[in-house]
Order: sequence, then structure tokens, then C-alpha cells
Amino acid sequence: MNTKSALPYMLAGAAGALVASVTPLLISKSQAETKLLPFQGRLTDAAGTAIADGAKVVEFKMYDAPTGGNVKWAGEVHKLSVNGGLVNTMLGSKASLGSVDFSTHTYLQITVDANNDGQITAADPPLLPRQSVVPAVYAVVSGQMQYVVPAGGGNPASVAASGWEAVFDNGRPDTGRISGAKLANKTVTAAQIKDDSVGSAVILDGTISSADLSPALAAQLDQAAPPGTIIAYGGSLEFAPQGWLHCDGTAVSRAKYSRLFSKIGTAWGTGDGTSTFHLPNLQGMFLRGVDGPRDLDPDKASRNPNNGGNDGNMVGSWQPDELKSHSHSWTLGAASNPTAGDNSLINGYGFTRFINFGGNATGGSETRPKNSYVYYLIKY
Repeated sequence: MNTKSALPYMLAGAAGALVASVTPLLISKSQAETKLLPFQGRLTDAAGTAIADGAKVVEFKMYDAPTGGNVKWAGEVHKLSVNGGLVNTMLGSKASLGSVDFSTHTYLQITVDANNDGQITAADPPLLPRQSVVPAVYAVVSGQMQYVVPAGGGNPASVAASGWEAVFDNGRPDTGRISGAKLANKTVTAAQIKDDSVGSAVILDGTISSADLSPALAAQLDQAAPPGTIIAYGGSLEFAPQGWLHCDGTAVSRAKYSRLFSKIGTAWGTGDGTSTFHLPNLQGMFLRGVDGPRDLDPDKASRNPNNGGNDGNMVGSWQPDELKSHSHSWTLGAASNPTAGDNSLINGYGFTRFINFGGNATGGSETRPKNSYVYYLIKY
């Protein structure tokens, strides 16, 4: 909306003529209910010539009728500087306009110091006719506003003066935005949002969760990655995607992560038994598919539980590292031409050489394949 629109009027009186324009503006209701009304005009003599530059005393009042009627605003007197006949001031800067109801007929009466005695007296008749302050004009507010929504809902064109600031941040329309706290849940739909107008840059991190999604959209996302899905993540945990938790064995709330708890329960740990449950602890671990009836894991029945979770042939159980049982054998030939110092025993069947076996250990601190580190994350 343009706050520069104005209505010109020709006012005739003893002091000559006044061509005036009024540009109403609501500055801020949050500042002690202050309303200011900018006034601009041109003072001329009866022939239409601008009066001489200098100072001129002018009184402003408001009534509820073009003639007679009741006073709506007792008004104020301004000493205005005249420049080329032009004068301007801000009504309401001395006497508050807060009690004036501009939704009803309002007429501005202007009285100029005609006898140049520096004051407004009975000798200075008001300029007639009074100037109408049209409600539609006064309803123009900040040029930064596109529209005003009543705090209690309703037609945006009929906002009560006592309620418009409630829909804006800090009661000010010049912020150019309506705070989220003023919007009822699920009142903004796709029909009010322009295509491609809302991107990740304007959405605060962590402000949208699965609870804010429509059931249909949530179901589609769950099909892509249902709660309980575990992925290998190659980035920093600081930048882990929303909706995923690190598989570090932490005990978390059953209520807060109810979707995940409904899928994995206490398979990876019972938590406190009532309000929490354990996430998988996959730090430093390789993953192995549940053997089920396939019998590739001969020790599946003796697998251990995590934090009181599942054991045996069930998801969530674990095994320590181990080498498969094995033995080593050697074939030795008979020694010939033994010499002193050989560890040999000669008997009636020839001789057999006894050798002391020994050597240095080889290998590292564990048995493992080649590997790279990742973080395991679980969808909640």
C-alpha cells in the first residue's frame, strides 16, 4: 500500500485560501497509543498568491460534522514556517490523537492567525468548509505492509484499531513479517504457498519433525527409510541428517522416540525398564545378518545380549571375537650322518632326530579384514 496518497481541498476564509493535503499515517500503536497525522498545505491570499515567507500560527481541531457538531479532538496550535506559501506539520505531536475514532466521520477545522497577533482568538475565524478526514484514507498504514490480518481472524479490511498490532512481531507492522506464534496450527496450506518459494534457507534447523508432516507424506518418507533403518554415514556427526541418531548405545526416551521404540523395542537394551530404551551400540563393530534357520553361525544360540536386550538367534545380540579351532602338523625326515651336538637318539631301528620347535609370534592385536571407519546411524 502507498502511504503517500492524499486528498487536496480548497479552504476559503478571512485569511484567504488554503490548499491542503492530508496524508494519514499510523506510526505505532505500541508506542503509548500514539497516532500521528501528517499535514501539508499552501497558504494564499484571496487572489491565489502565496503569502510571504515567515512564521504563521495555525490551530487544528476535529469535529464529527462539517459544521457545528461535537468536538472529537480539542486540537493543538502550531507555529508553522511558511516557505513559498507551503506549510507542513505533524498533528498529534502535542495533543494525543489516541482517543479519536477515525472509523467514523471526522472533520478537520483549520484556523489561521488572520490579524497576525501571534495567537488564535475570536478575531480569527476558522477556514471553511472543514476538511473531511476520510476513514479509508486513514486506514492506510505502513507502506511495508501488504495486508493486515485481525488477531481473532476475519476480514483483513476491517481490523479494529485495538487489535492490529497483535499479529505482528513486537506489535510493529514495519517488520514485514507475521510471527509463527500468531498463526493457528495447519492454517497455512499448499494453496497459500507459491511453488518453490520455501526452501531450506528459510526453515530453521530442527523446526520441522515427522509430527508436522501430513500422514500421507510421513508414510511416503517412512517407505524410503522406516524407523529402525541403520545406515553407514561418512560425514561428521555435527552435520548428521535430521531424523537420525548415532548408534552409540545411548539410553533415550521411549516417549520422545516413540516411532523408533515401536519398531526396535528393547532389542538393543532395556534402558531403565520403563521410560527409556537403548540405541544399538555399533561403535567398532561389524554387522552380521541374523542367521535364522540357515545355520551359518554355529554359535548363534550362545550370542550375548546388549544391556539386557535380545540374545541368541535374534536381532540386537552380539558375539566376541574368536578364532576358529584348528591345528598344525609337520612331517620330518630322518637325520643322516649325525654329528655331535645333534639332538638325536640312535636305536636298534636306525635313528630318529628330535627337534625343539620354537619361533617368533606374528600378527597384530586382532583378526580382521581390511576396513574403513564410518558412523552408523539409525532412523527414528
